[in-house]
Amino acid sequence: VNPRNEYGQTPLHRACWWGHLHIVEILLGHNGIDANVVDKYGDTPLHEAVRGQRYDTVLKMLNKDSVKFDMEGNHKMTPFLQAVEWGHLGVIKTLLAKGAKVNAVNDEGNNCLHLALQKDAFHSEEEHIALLDKCAFKLSLTQGNRTCSTVVATYLFHFGANFYHPNGKNVIPLDLIQDRNLKEKLKTFLPPPCTYCQVMYASSEFKPCEHIALCRDCYIRIKGESCPTCHQPISGVREFEAPKFEDRCVQTEAICQELGAASQAIGAPKCEDRCVQTEANMSGIRGCISGNWAPKFEDRCVQTEATCQELGAASQAIGAPKFEDRCVQTEATCQELGAASQAIGEYKIIVPN
Repeated sequence: VNPRNEYGQTPLHRACWWGHLHIVEILLGHNGIDANVVDKYGDTPLHEAVRGQRYDTVLKMLNKDSVKFDMEGNHKMTPFLQAVEWGHLGVIKTLLAKGAKVNAVNDEGNNCLHLALQKDAFHSEEEHIALLDKCAFKLSLTQGNRTCSTVVATYLFHFGANFYHPNGKNVIPLDLIQDRNLKEKLKTFLPPPCTYCQVMYASSEFKPCEHIALCRDCYIRIKGESCPTCHQPISGVREFEAPKFEDRCVQTEAICQELGAASQAIGAPKCEDRCVQTEANMSGIRGCISGNWAPKFEDRCVQTEATCQELGAASQAIGAPKFEDRCVQTEATCQELGAASQAIGEYKIIVPN
């Protein structure tokens, strides 16, 4: 089952390239099959399926435990980098869910963002990807632009892709965005770069000055006693998590929507004013969540919970029927929102030696 042609390709390579799903299934079920065999260029059958944009074949290959999905092929391209280069969102999403290395680089030092920002648009057999809409909204773009390169790059950033990574020509992905307004908009929710290495995201907030200046690795390496920005002595460090906050964003926004629906169901007089105030607080929370590393998120949560309590008091004065049930539901939602907020704002204080 593993004979090779002049290019070093096996029947599994060819079946994956042409998308012959039934043949792929038969070959994968054979005891002697080598699912990760490389051709003379270093590419595996999975590389062929991705390059041929055979979505169903990619899914079939990835369902096989023996298939290695992060192998480097020709030009050190992983299947994930190939999926980005060929602009296939469904394959990108599938490989990310499988655990593909989002910051893999090819032989030119390009990461997935370099490759994404060189494309005009992406396509997919996948159904609607909600996170793309969120990314387009953050960039003030319409849903018609949800598959443009900058939106997809922002989507990849949510999974940890680095906008500050320099390639072999010392070009970072941000340099590839031609639209100046779009670039500035993107910068508003990117963590700042580490002031020391200029490559990783800064994730260490120094106390008491609250400057976010270094990535964790550089802070550990330097072990400075003063802030590199203001030179004030450091009393502690607040460490933020790297990106990958999309799940928390979705979860918290769902809670916000649930809270809004509960408030509208109460029907208290002048509820519109309080709903507007609550919605403003929710917008503040969403803005804070969209920059996961931003501090002082707890203050907005306290303010929102206070608004909910005020709304409940006003409705009790009316004597709305069965209001207690709604109060309990709304307060439970507030508590859930508080728990989600605490989860997002987790940090630890490190006191330097």
